Amino acid sequence: MDFTDILYGELSQDFTIQRSSGSFVAGGWTDTKTSIPATGAVSAATNKELAQIPEGDRVSGSMIFRCDQELFITHEDVINGQQPGTSDVILWENQQWRLYSVKPYGGIANVWIAIGCRMQGS
Repeated sequence: MDFTDILYGELSQDFTIQRSSGSFVAGGWTDTKTSIPATGAVSAATNKELAQIPEGDRVSGSMIFRCDQELFITHEDVINGQQPGTSDVILWENQQWRLYSVKPYGGIANVWIAIGCRMQGS
């Protein structure tokens, strides 16, 4: 399937991925922050999508982000060359959304779907 129209069509929006990764150096954690520009489809998370994850009862607002940039949640191991780090944070519409669920979109290579929880307020 071709998801070009979904990711880059009329409904696509720009957002920024804030990635934090690092390693333990000389007894302490060295954090490296990277900002990655991205474009993709953004929509409100539905009840069905939230029911698929343990955190489905969150009340502070959740959004779905679909893009061709690989996204990460907190991980301790190197994944696809990405060093250990905390969950990516998406900057969209002047708000921050911490990702808590990430998976390939429908098993299609190079398309990722992530659910992010708003970090401020409710």
